[in-house]
Amino acid sequence: MSGKDTNVRMVERLPENFEKEGLEVVKNLARRLEAYVIHLENERVKDAGKLNKYSDDLTSCEIAFEKSKAEVKNLMETNEKLDSEKERSLQKYNLIKISLEDKNSELKLAQEKIEKLTSELNDLNSKLESKDKEQNVVENEKFNNLIIEKENTIQELKNKVEEQNLDIEKLEKINVDLEEKFKLEELK
Repeated sequence: MSGKDTNVRMVERLPENFEKEGLEVVKNLARRLEAYVIHLENERVKDAGKLNKYSDDLTSCEIAFEKSKAEVKNLMETNEKLDSEKERSLQKYNLIKISLEDKNSELKLAQEKIEKLTSELNDLNSKLESKDKEQNVVENEKFNNLIIEKENTIQELKNKVEEQNLDIEKLEKINVDLEEKFKLEELK
């Protein structure tokens, strides 16, 4: 039996001498009570629906949370990879920078040697001109050979300097590329 049947039965069991108006009042109260019970049952059904919706929402949130955790894990792994790549690039940059500094010092030494040899060549030319007047052709040939030898040495050194300049330009280009790469990584 439902609550509705019980209320109506209770109203029907009233004594027979009960006033008709009192009986009507009680029946009206019973109807109102029955309507209120129905209203409460409907509210309970609505609340159960809301509870189910909240349960579904909670399940969706849990799924989204798990996805977010996986995405965070992937982002952390990507970040670690980028950090290690950045470290490798920085080491490569430092090695190239050291190599560039070494090439620059070699270039300076070669330029100093060229200047010294040029000075010696000029001295020899001066001596040759003065000795030309004093010495015979054999000695002139000796000086000419020495001058040619010095000129060849100077040319070899100039070639070496040119090669080193090309190496330096290449290293500077790599250096610029790496610096741009670092700037891009820092912007990320």
